[in-house]
Amino acid sequence: MTLFRPSDSTWHVLPSSTGVGSSTTFGAAGDIPVSGDFDGDRKADYAVFRPSNGTWYVVPSSTGVWTQQQFGNYGDIPVPGDYDGDGKTDLAVFRPADGTWYLTFSSTGAAFQQQFGNNGDIPVPGNYDGDRKTDMALFRPSNSTWYVLPSTTGQWIAEPFGTGGDLPVSNRVVAVTISGQVTANGIGLPGVTIALSGSASGAATTDGNGNYSFVVAMGGDYIVTPSSADYIFSPVSQTFSSLSGDQTQSFSAAGAQDSTPDPPPAPYPDGLTSPPSAPSGSCNITGTWSDGASGATWSIVQTENSIVGSASGAPPSQYGCGQITWQVSGAIAGNVANLTASNPSPAVQSCSSGAFTASNPLTANVTFSGCTSGAANEAATYPAGSQFAPGVRQVSPFQMAAIRRQASSLRHLLFAVTEIAMAAAFLAHMVRLGNPTLKMRCT
Repeated sequence: MTLFRPSDSTWHVLPSSTGVGSSTTFGAAGDIPVSGDFDGDRKADYAVFRPSNGTWYVVPSSTGVWTQQQFGNYGDIPVPGDYDGDGKTDLAVFRPADGTWYLTFSSTGAAFQQQFGNNGDIPVPGNYDGDRKTDMALFRPSNSTWYVLPSTTGQWIAEPFGTGGDLPVSNRVVAVTISGQVTANGIGLPGVTIALSGSASGAATTDGNGNYSFVVAMGGDYIVTPSSADYIFSPVSQTFSSLSGDQTQSFSAAGAQDSTPDPPPAPYPDGLTSPPSAPSGSCNITGTWSDGASGATWSIVQTENSIVGSASGAPPSQYGCGQITWQVSGAIAGNVANLTASNPSPAVQSCSSGAFTASNPLTANVTFSGCTSGAANEAATYPAGSQFAPGVRQVSPFQMAAIRRQASSLRHLLFAVTEIAMAAAFLAHMVRLGNPTLKMRCT
């Protein structure tokens, strides 16, 4: 009986001939045990396959001197076996991406490849036809069917056996895959770093379709975590315990703001970064805004024609997020202020308990009862369920009408003054030239 302990890369062996156990350290974190008779002496040799560089490391029992050979790529599954029947274990890998088997025969050193299988199939090589040669074989979980390519005939056969959720039992199944896809708005997202930790460590980058995969040893505990400077992910990570079969975990991505974003442009007139003083005849509007259970303070100013300002606050405390700022705009119609808060910054935050997306936009129609310059806040009414809950100070319709009348009178006065000035200039010009009509009478 033999055990391989991934945590410290130690082999524990209990020989049937002596019944006395022994242990040997051989391998590194993330290696996959692939014991076999690589030197043909009818004894199992210590051997590991390293997924990170596709290299096989073997300690032949006949020499006790370890050797190494690169055969395979990152993502390949080791499937060692005696495929040429010479009594020695051959190096072989199954490539899930395209369902291709790659072999190197120990008898000749020649390489061989055969496309047999699909992505998602579990390789289960073995001697299915009794000719002492290892046959290529697969178990397809999607339909619980075994597919075997016997070396005696070269004609594949299919045998349904099992139900959904079953796992094949094979003395050659030593590795499994963790794979999945990262998407943004339902579209595969390339270039995302996926970190593997736990019983093995490593990293992968999603391909052009957002796919990733790891080949790991069965029985281990693993954590898969996506990361990107431009996105936050849900879920944040995924843990697999005592892995016994292939696993799939996908992640969804949402745009993230820079952790130190540039300050937003000034939301107030003339580039001011704080609300200006209210113009004569109007009042500042102040109050509170809410999103869920949180509260935020917003401050805006109303002029005769428009409303500008900002709202800021933090999401509910249970999210563990930072401050959010909205831009506020609106207009006055009669005694109703139509307010809109939009362009939250940041729009999405990566918080201690996950991602938080700010509501956008927020709107409310606020009815005011009018005020005088410098007066206290007026009581406001607003629709049930409104996400604005302000105390309001606002110019009354009567004051607005007075402002307009005053402006109209001022325009008439300026016109009259201009007419008088033009007439005076004309008379002065005539005096300098003299009266042409009088000169003609003297003649």
